[in-house]
Amino acid sequence: VGSAMSAAFQFTLPPLAAPGATLRIPAPTGETLMVPVPETALPGDKITMQKQADGSWEITGMVRPTAFATDGQALGPATQYGQAGPPPAQGGYAAQGGQQPAAKPRPKGPIKGPLGPIRPRPQPVPQVPDQPGVAVELLSTKGSMVLDINPAWAPLGAQRFLDLVDSGYYTDIAVYRAVPNFLVQFGVSNSPEMQAFTRIADDPLIGKPVVKGAVCFAASGANTRRCTICIFLGDYSSVLGKNPWETPIGMLREPYFPVLDSLFTGYGDIPQCNGGGPCPFKLEQQGNEYIRAEFPQIDFIRSAKRL
Repeated sequence: VGSAMSAAFQFTLPPLAAPGATLRIPAPTGETLMVPVPETALPGDKITMQKQADGSWEITGMVRPTAFATDGQALGPATQYGQAGPPPAQGGYAAQGGQQPAAKPRPKGPIKGPLGPIRPRPQPVPQVPDQPGVAVELLSTKGSMVLDINPAWAPLGAQRFLDLVDSGYYTDIAVYRAVPNFLVQFGVSNSPEMQAFTRIADDPLIGKPVVKGAVCFAASGANTRRCTICIFLGDYSSVLGKNPWETPIGMLREPYFPVLDSLFTGYGDIPQCNGGGPCPFKLEQQGNEYIRAEFPQIDFIRSAKRL
């Protein structure tokens, strides 16, 4: 037992630990490890290190402390490693390990004030007219898919995605997370270009729903969007799209839904969400060799370009 315990340990990311930085971390074995900060990690995250059979150390897990919504209600542990989270239960979403406090009963009818009944003022959702999007072709191992990226929906997110496309970033990129009836996700890489794209600010919500074909950035919280993209395989408008970092940046054109549905989902979710799929930490450290050696059926985005 002692040997097993000494082969794994956790540490907490210190303040100002920026993605891409390298930390000097003492291991319980007496070694000093040089640990790169994962791209979507935040200060306060708990990182798990595991010693491998060859004597090397690898990051095998990351857990975020309890997060809070803007109204102060605890939501439980935040989603891990810049993901959209595990497939939410239909009819409501509760983050892993947390329970939402019971809602206080509301009085029936309008509240009465000194000048008569006080009715809550409705909060309008900004109306943004649909505009022609920027067509982007993703060439996958299962065929082409055409996205309409709409800057009117999310100007910062749309511009970042187009910058990534124009730079050639999405070349030979693994669809490392593919969960049946939930989403496919890609964008993690061990290329130096990944570090060149820093986090961007969130776009305001404008009421665009997360439905089948919706294109969103994966993020771990406010202002953490970077390079990783999700395309949804079903309608999750009732449980996702409530936070600014979840707002869609565009849509997959419906004629290409069959190609989307053909992407391989047989490995299930990533290990951080209790699945058997690829570990994004290992993908970031080892690159596509890790995917091809251990997950040979994973699909890839071969290239991306504007049309």
